[in-house]
Amino acid sequence: MRYLALLFISIFLFTSCKNEIKEYDTEQRLTKEYSLNEEKKFDGIYKEFYENGNVKVVKHYDDGILIDSIVLYNSDNTINQVQFPLKKDSLLYKNYLKNTLESEGIFYKEMKLGKWKYFKKNGNLDKVVEYVNVCGDQYTNQGWYFENGKDTIKEFGNYYSVKIPKHVKQNQLLKFTIYHKPIIAANPDLIFCIGTDVDKNFCNLEQTKIDTAYGVNNTIPLEIIFSKKGRKNLRGFIKEYYKAKDSSASRLIYVDIPINVE
Repeated sequence: MRYLALLFISIFLFTSCKNEIKEYDTEQRLTKEYSLNEEKKFDGIYKEFYENGNVKVVKHYDDGILIDSIVLYNSDNTINQVQFPLKKDSLLYKNYLKNTLESEGIFYKEMKLGKWKYFKKNGNLDKVVEYVNVCGDQYTNQGWYFENGKDTIKEFGNYYSVKIPKHVKQNQLLKFTIYHKPIIAANPDLIFCIGTDVDKNFCNLEQTKIDTAYGVNNTIPLEIIFSKKGRKNLRGFIKEYYKAKDSSASRLIYVDIPINVE
């Protein structure tokens, strides 16, 4: 029994062995504190510190893998940002101002992606901004503004909306309309360029086949027939443009409309 007890203690000490490390600056102020396992990988809680001694960053690792949120603090010990790991190369960011949530959204490969929410000081939703990846570059695509955190302010923003029937049949004429909320003029000219073979980052718009439709009164009527079944994505862009004697302006909204063809 004594032999077994000693063996158990030895195994416990061996498996729980970590190399705890503390790093200091030239003024002997603590800058980092973390643990490495036997394979020299981060294991456990990792911390960084400001010169005043307050925590700057906190991370959690398991055998070199980030397993929990990353918390970033300001020097006054208020929360600056919280990052939540999602899928590969993706993080959910929550940004704070004096411990009050200011914005949240997804970061993917060093760029904002998808719909980000921005909040007022009282916590109400102020606006939602959509960012898309256009051939490797972050693009500010659509935007919605809100009153009292709930109701959309129709006078502001720049976006599109579309209603597709739930049941789309193969080889059957599909009719639908895209509504476009303009930003550069009340009723600009609209052109819609779209295709079924455009990639998700819109890189091949100039190389693939696309169709063109024109809008009237901020609406774009469309008719299309799908010859094959399966999930389809109508991708392209809506271009609104305005021309006057002394000035002109234009803007693009990139469009991705998923459709299931039965």
